[in-house]
Amino acid sequence: MKHLLAIALALPLFGGGFHLELGSKDGLVLARFTGCNEPHKAVLTATAEGLVAGKRQTIVLEPVAQSTPGLYSIPKKWPAEGKWVLKLVGRYPVGPGVTTTLVKLTTDGYDRGNMLMKAGDVPADALDNMLR
Repeated sequence: MKHLLAIALALPLFGGGFHLELGSKDGLVLARFTGCNEPHKAVLTATAEGLVAGKRQTIVLEPVAQSTPGLYSIPKKWPAEGKWVLKLVGRYPVGPGVTTTLVKLTTDGYDRGNMLMKAGDVPADALDNMLR
C-alpha cells in the first residue's frame, strides 16, 4: 500500500506538464499553452535570435493573443537574411512554471525537425548550436 501511494503521488510529476505546442497558419507561427488549468494566466515572451553577416542579433517580438485562451500568434519581424531561431518562454504562476522552446525559422515558417522544448531553461549553448 505504501508503494502504491508513492506511485500515485509521483504520477503528476511525470505526466503532462506545462509546455507549448507550435503550429502555423497563413505564414504565422502559432504557440499554444497546454498542461495548465488556466492558460489565460500564462505569460509568453518571444524573441527572434539571429546570426546575420557573422553578427548576433536579438529582436523582441510581441505575441498576439488570439480568442482561444492560451493561444498566440507570433508576427514575423525578423529579416530574410541570415539564420534565425525563435525563442519562446512561457511562465505560469503555479507548479513547474517555466517552459522554453527554441525552433529554427525558415522563410515560410519554422523547421519542425529542428526544435528543442524543455521544462525550465534550455542549456546555454543550445541557441548557438541551432544558429550554426
